[in-house]
Amino acid sequence: MPDDKIISMSDPGKKPSSRATLVASVAALLAALAGGAYYLFQDAQPPAAEEKPADPSHSLAPDKTADMAASLAARLAANPGDAEGWAMLARTYGALGRFGEAADAYARLAALLPDDAQVLADRADVLAMARRSFEGEPEKLVARALVLDPDNAKALAIAGNIAFERQDYAGASEKWQRLLAVAPESSMARALADRIAEAGAKGKGAPPPAPQPPAAAAARSVVSGRVELDPAVKDRVAPGETVFIFVRAAEGPHAPLAARRARVRDLPLDFAFTDADSLSPERKLSAVPAFVVVARISRSGDTAAGSDDIEAVSPPLAPGEESVRLRLGRR
Repeated sequence: MPDDKIISMSDPGKKPSSRATLVASVAALLAALAGGAYYLFQDAQPPAAEEKPADPSHSLAPDKTADMAASLAARLAANPGDAEGWAMLARTYGALGRFGEAADAYARLAALLPDDAQVLADRADVLAMARRSFEGEPEKLVARALVLDPDNAKALAIAGNIAFERQDYAGASEKWQRLLAVAPESSMARALADRIAEAGAKGKGAPPPAPQPPAAAAARSVVSGRVELDPAVKDRVAPGETVFIFVRAAEGPHAPLAARRARVRDLPLDFAFTDADSLSPERKLSAVPAFVVVARISRSGDTAAGSDDIEAVSPPLAPGEESVRLRLGRR
């Protein structure tokens, strides 16, 4: 297996580029809205400079993330002009699923940066999640973002889905084709091509392309790879400790899409997930254009992350990824 896909907690390696993160986010949004649910990406991994803090939902347990949000909110009460602080607070609230508070934080950020198209699109995203609808203010925010930046990827993705839901298939296709030109990466291209084809078919009154038969989809590996134990921590873990391996969407709800349980004694362990492993028939692995694979040694044996757990997380992946390697080691 190629070494450039090893993800080590002791040596995290190269981080995904901001462009790749954005592509994964928008692809996840397209898949979610296609299913009729507003599982919007929480911008927990926003396009950001390398030195900014990592996604708090990946690196901290929920209670610690909530504590961090409370501390940051208190600091911002004394320093309300800190735009970077409001951005981090909004992302942290989003990672916690507190979308109303995330929208409020983005509103404070938008007051400081009124002409920032990305801030407007981010605010529309979480505001729609809180209200379960893009109607009203979220839609107006997206429209304003596109006036400021006609090539803003998130705003184009949302605008396309708004048009599609209103049966404005020509408008949806136009927005998505522009998005495809802005971000032509492979995972994005596949997701957008399917949506553009569907919009074109519906616009002509023809049925959308037939989905792949479930049996064929279930037989195909969506993601596969190996989980390894860093030799540096081998003596610090017990052979009987629980190892969880699960797949979750790269952006949006963190509920696992598929999961399996093993023991430390089983490592190194090869894994493969197919649609047959999907925990919900409504959320097939192959329908999520961007996801991450997480391996975790649970010191307590519980599925909830603990402060002493050892975890490794892959970068955003597209369906069909093979030879992914996760190395479990100390931070």
